[in-house]
Amino acid sequence: MQDLILKNCKVVNENRIIESDIAIKNDRIEQVATSIDVESKEIIDLDGKFVIPGLIDDQVHFREPGLTHKGDIATESKAGLAGGVTSFFEMPNVNPTTTTNENLTKKFELASTRSLSNYSFHLGASNSNIEEIKKVDINQAAALKVFMGASFGEMLVDDIDALDDIFNYSPLIVVTHCEDQKTVKKNVDLRSEMEKWEFKTIVIDAGHGGKDPGAVGYRGTKEKDIALDVAKRLEKKLSKNMNIKIIMTRDEDVFLRLSERTKIANESNGNLFISIHTNAAEDRRASGFETFLIGPNKNEAAVRVAARENAVLELEGTTGKKLTNEDLIQATIAQSAFASKSEQFASMVQKEIKKRVQSRDRGVKQAGFYVLMGASMPNVLVELGFISNPSEEKKLRSPQYRDQLATAIYRAVEQYQKTL
Repeated sequence: MQDLILKNCKVVNENRIIESDIAIKNDRIEQVATSIDVESKEIIDLDGKFVIPGLIDDQVHFREPGLTHKGDIATESKAGLAGGVTSFFEMPNVNPTTTTNENLTKKFELASTRSLSNYSFHLGASNSNIEEIKKVDINQAAALKVFMGASFGEMLVDDIDALDDIFNYSPLIVVTHCEDQKTVKKNVDLRSEMEKWEFKTIVIDAGHGGKDPGAVGYRGTKEKDIALDVAKRLEKKLSKNMNIKIIMTRDEDVFLRLSERTKIANESNGNLFISIHTNAAEDRRASGFETFLIGPNKNEAAVRVAARENAVLELEGTTGKKLTNEDLIQATIAQSAFASKSEQFASMVQKEIKKRVQSRDRGVKQAGFYVLMGASMPNVLVELGFISNPSEEKKLRSPQYRDQLATAIYRAVEQYQKTL
């Protein structure tokens, strides 16, 4: 007889989902099968609910010994079980630190009477404990934890020779905590400065220009002309209705390098950068408006849009490697202080355009636009519509339609200012 049978489960295991029953006896799973029809003390029909394996959390801070006012092995393992975590690996930065095999053994002894779930512990590295590391029982410790950027006391490993020994001689898997404190401080200071910013200057960037027409529609409509017209209309509305300085990267049909555009923005101490464009695609049925942030390319459509907008580099005579997702991740990190504001404003732009024009809302996306990479302020690139779609090209040729688009972006700026 079984103690418990779970009927009609969706069992998640090894990258697949199977419909099964589960039999449990003496707190252990006895059988998993399509149908289990035997006697049981209790039967529960899960009616298609999911059953998943217990989760393993490989980095927890349970603060025992020495810091138990924050939590301990008993309370935190109990909390983990409530969320489905049945196994944990705990960090060594407690008091005393787990940088000796003696202290590691003491933690295992503590857990044997206090943990409510499966457990293991990381041995901690220091600048001077290489002999302890060499002697560790590889069947006991989960891994060797190395704090290379920030920690307290002896656990900051900043000696090159010590690091060389650790990576050469550790019998355990080495897991590292790496952070550049100068970069962290710079971003913290930048975020603090942002909070003090007054919303004084907006930079409007009309895409393309001069020898760079951008995309060209079926009727010969040029992206550079639509972008400039909408940019001028936006500048006029902002100047008339808001007490704010407006900088135009171009106000006539001239060619600018992408780097020049963000240089203008940064030298003007801009608080918001708006780059205005129209979209294009090989499929003339493609339609709608979308707003982009800087970031790793998420899909092929975003890759194509970014590639088209970045094609101006060929006209600049710029040579260099193609932007990789690694480059974009670094750019995203560099702009992390502006990310939430950029996304907030992008969402407002989409919402306001949707109110005013009959066109498909393609949403907020991210991709690798050179023109956004250097802007040290919240920044977006707005694609007003597909100039390659004959129907949308006709709309974009209409002064009334372009004015509606400019009004939408102006209203988004107005809403954005209220959040600051």
